[in-house]
Amino acid sequence: MKIKRLVIENFKSIERIELIEPNNGLHPQVAGELIDFFRIMCEERGHYIWLDTHSQLMARRVKPEEFVIVEKVQGATTVRQFKEGDFHGMRAD
Repeated sequence: MKIKRLVIENFKSIERIELIEPNNGLHPQVAGELIDFFRIMCEERGHYIWLDTHSQLMARRVKPEEFVIVEKVQGATTVRQFKEGDFHGMRAD
């Protein structure tokens, strides 16, 4: 799989990889398994993956403590760690 090869090869020299909609064109099961693979790579090598997705399937595989919420507040972009209850009332689109 090209995504796995990209992550393995690039994790040798960088601290963070950003993947935008990596699930596009993938079977839903494979897309979900990517989350587990990314987690293993991060834990083994101490790196970070910034995953940008609208896939609820992929989001369900991410542990709550692994979420970071990026949103606009009064015209400014904010980034913060997920806290219990953060998704209550949040739009799903």
